[in-house]
Amino acid sequence: MPPRDVISTLIAEARDEMRRRLEALERYAEELLPLAEDIYLKGGRVEERPPLLRIVSVGEASLEETRRLYRSARRSIRVLTRATQRWRGSLGLQPPGVWR
Repeated sequence: MPPRDVISTLIAEARDEMRRRLEALERYAEELLPLAEDIYLKGGRVEERPPLLRIVSVGEASLEETRRLYRSARRSIRVLTRATQRWRGSLGLQPPGVWR
């Protein structure tokens, strides 16, 4: 086989090998893409969680904040001070599932 044909054959085999590797990478990419997108999208979502503890100071300024807390309670609200319990009647609100 003449040198030119040997070189052409080597180049053709190298191209075929590169093509096979590229096809394998493209298959891996197709498998990986849905997983990567799901992880990426989850990282972009921020779920707002209500705080576990809310401190409301005693006094007229906190009256509206207390009303808002009672209204926003979905299932229950736990009152941990007598000052806030005392206001319940003056607020005209009955929070769901009050724990005393």
